[in-house]
Amino acid sequence: MMSPIYIVFFAILGVRIDLHALMDTWPIALGFVALRLFLLWVSGRVGGGSRKEPASACNWLGSSLVTQAGGECGAVSPDWGALPVGARPRSPWRWR
Repeated sequence: MMSPIYIVFFAILGVRIDLHALMDTWPIALGFVALRLFLLWVSGRVGGGSRKEPASACNWLGSSLVTQAGGECGAVSPDWGALPVGARPRSPWRWR
């Protein structure tokens, strides 16, 4: 079940979509999605083949990474938006 905060977030996001810009960039976005899916499939075949996995498993190894894009974005900047503008994060390595 979806949290109410997600429902509100995606509803507001949907209202702000510029449909003209979306129509202009839609083919590019679909191309990136297709390229990502293809490369995930290829990496699953290559990685599974190097480990001597059965072909039936190799076909599906890359699909386990399809939904990881959100995690990748979070890994790039885990505290994105968590600090006020102008604030400096404290380093855990500096003794005070």
